[in-house]
Amino acid sequence: MSLPSPKIYVTRRLTPAGLAPIAAEPGLRVWDSEDAIPRDTLLHEIRDTTALLSMVSEKVDAALLDRAPRLELVANMAAGYDNVDVPALTRRGILLTNTPDVLTETTADLTFALLLGIARRIGEGERLVRAGRWPIWSPFRFLGADVHHATLGIVGLGRIGAEVAKRARGFDMRVLYHNRGRNPDAETRLGCTWVPLDTLLGSADFVVVLTPLTSETRHFISAAQLAAMKPTAYLINAARGPVVDSDALCRALRDRRIAGTAARGSSAAHARQLSDRTVRGQRQRGDSHAYGMPGRGKRRCLPPRRTGPDAGEPGGSTAGRRGRITASRRVEKAITYKTIQELSQAYLPCSPGLDPFDMIRPFDKLGDLLIPQFVEPAMC
Repeated sequence: MSLPSPKIYVTRRLTPAGLAPIAAEPGLRVWDSEDAIPRDTLLHEIRDTTALLSMVSEKVDAALLDRAPRLELVANMAAGYDNVDVPALTRRGILLTNTPDVLTETTADLTFALLLGIARRIGEGERLVRAGRWPIWSPFRFLGADVHHATLGIVGLGRIGAEVAKRARGFDMRVLYHNRGRNPDAETRLGCTWVPLDTLLGSADFVVVLTPLTSETRHFISAAQLAAMKPTAYLINAARGPVVDSDALCRALRDRRIAGTAARGSSAAHARQLSDRTVRGQRQRGDSHAYGMPGRGKRRCLPPRRTGPDAGEPGGSTAGRRGRITASRRVEKAITYKTIQELSQAYLPCSPGLDPFDMIRPFDKLGDLLIPQFVEPAMC
C-alpha cells in the first residue's frame, strides 16, 4: 500500500530552480505572489498541509498549528526563526528547518552598503537627483562622514559580523566587537578587538547591530545604549527591527544624540513605523555630490599657501559654531590658505536655514522582505 502524497504549501512565489526539487509533487501548492500571504488564507490552506515552506513574514504560532493536524515539517526560508513558536512545534513533534549561512556574504554586503549610504548621504543625493532640485556645489553642503580609518563597532560578531569585519579591513577601519563570548578566530584572522558593550558604544563611529532576535535581545539597543554613543556616531541595525527600541531611537534622532541611523527592517510594519514617526515635511535640499569630503578630509586636501603679489589677503574672519559660518566683511575672491583652513574647521556646517528634519526620508524598498531605511538628521 503506497503512502499518500505529501501536501506541500509554499507561502511565496519562488524561482523555478528553487521549486525544482519538489515541483513534481502532486500535492504542491504555492501562493503565487510577491506579497505576503494573508493570514486568513494561510489558516485555510494549512488545514491539510503536511509540509509548510514559510517565509520570515509568516507567523507560525500555536493558533496556526492548531489548524494543522497533519503538519509534520516547517521549512523556514530564513537564517533566523523568530517568526516560529519553537516550543509549540516541539510539543507537537513537528520538525523545523532553516537556511543558515546561505546569505551570509550577501547580508554583509547589504550591511556595508547601509553603512556607506548613511555615511556618504547617498540616499539623500539620489532623491535630489531624481527630483532635479540640487543647487550648485558648495564645499560645506551635504557633508558626510569618512568611513576609511574610522572605528567600527559590531554588536554580535557571528558569521555575518565576521564578513562585515572583513569588508571593513579594506577601508582600514579599526574593528571592535562585543559578544557574550570571545571570538578568537575573528581576533586572530581579522584583527578584531573584544571590548565591553559600553566601551564599544562610546568609541565607535559606526555601530552595527547583528544580534539574533530573542526574548533577551528584544530592545537590546534602547535609550541607555543610544545615550552611550558619540553624537557623531551612526547606528546601523542589520538585525531584526525589534532588536532596537524604535521609541528610543526616534527620541535620539530628534534630540540629535546620534548622527543618524540606517536599518534593515525584517518587516514592512517595523521599518515604516520608524520612518512614519520621524519624517517631517517633504522639502528636499542638498547637493547631488554625495561624495563631498567631510571637514577632516578637506583639511588634508587644502591647497598650498600662495605667495607673491597676487596672493591676496583674507577677506574676513570666520567662526564656526554649530554649523553656522559668519564673516565680518565680504570675503575677497582670492582666499588664502588661512581662510580656507578656518572654514574647514567649522563644525559640519550646512546650508543656512535648513531644517534638520528636512533630510529625514525613508529609502526605497529593496527586495521582498528587506526595507532599508535611511533616517538622517542633517548634522548641523
